Amino acid sequence: MRRSLLNPILAFGVLIILMMGFIYIGDTIEGYFPPQKPEEITAMSIGDTVVSGMKVVDDTKIRKVPVLYNFEYLKNLLQEEKYLQIINGLLTGSVETPLAKLASGSISAQGVAHGFEGPGFLSVQGQQLVVNPLKHLCGVTRPVTLWELKLKMAWR
Repeated sequence: MRRSLLNPILAFGVLIILMMGFIYIGDTIEGYFPPQKPEEITAMSIGDTVVSGMKVVDDTKIRKVPVLYNFEYLKNLLQEEKYLQIINGLLTGSVETPLAKLASGSISAQGVAHGFEGPGFLSVQGQQLVVNPLKHLCGVTRPVTLWELKLKMAWR
């Protein structure tokens, strides 16, 4: 081998130049792919009835992205103390898009509906998946509010 390639400073410089090139190419390629839509990650159809404690996000449908271009996702996993996912991300080079970017409004970080009473429905607001609680239940002749339903159940 030539002596110039054995020089560690020169080899380190070549690695930095290669890394900068790969970052530029990866960033350019990522710009051509649209962000993941909330409808793509649901475990059920939009508009379906949901109750508190129900799993509404299918973890297998969440898009994985390269760690090199989305290093902040690793920082989020570190803050959430998800060490197994951090190790998996470093070994495979890809990490899941955080659920906080795709879902909000009564959906936990694990993809479970919570924080409301009675039934709700799955919907999309803006670019995020949300669970909206129902204000009225359909009765036979007129809509029945949840308060009226609770009163009826209490008198039984």
